[in-house]
Amino acid sequence: MSLRLLLDENIPPQVATALRQSGYDVIHLREAGLKGCKNSDLIAFARKAERCLVTLDADFADVRHHPTGSHNGIIRLRLKFAPATIIIATLSALLPKLTHIPMETGVLVISDGKRYRIKPPKEI
Repeated sequence: MSLRLLLDENIPPQVATALRQSGYDVIHLREAGLKGCKNSDLIAFARKAERCLVTLDADFADVRHHPTGSHNGIIRLRLKFAPATIIIATLSALLPKLTHIPMETGVLVISDGKRYRIKPPKEI
């Protein structure tokens, strides 16, 4: 399965445009009509649409509220400075490294733009 992305509203819409131009299947939360929605509604939409959420929001990296395996994958960007150009550069470098990771199983990826770590779902 190819990586399908949903960008949170804290990601500038031009990031979606740039990623599409690079061949990624991506929609922005605003395009889905979800601006201002609750985190639970956002995760539910991403799951139903089979999309991995890309966000700057630290709440989504809290596995107590969003346990691995309970969503379609979350990429949490921990960037100190996050204009569109930095986010595009970070994702352009990160996404090719995730092609072998089954994000749809509920993997959490956290990246600071230089390094990344992967938290797979717990084995049942």
